[in-house]
Amino acid sequence: MTVSENEQKALKTVKNYMWWSMGAGLIPVPFVDLVAVSGVQLKMLAEISKIYGVQFQESRGKAVIGSLIGSIVPA
Repeated sequence: MTVSENEQKALKTVKNYMWWSMGAGLIPVPFVDLVAVSGVQLKMLAEISKIYGVQFQESRGKAVIGSLIGSIVPA
């Protein structure tokens, strides 16, 4: 099974943003780190959508990240 060029680029992008997210998660101020990690994830989604040639809509990306955060933060 071969990995396509787009998949290799996407995996490299995810790995790069993983390190940025880890760094943002180290911010000791509650909820500021959450906002920083969300921003990094939004940027990563935009870059991955560019790799695959999919139009990125920031509002849709925010909705996806918001739903992920909603499942993590207790009600």
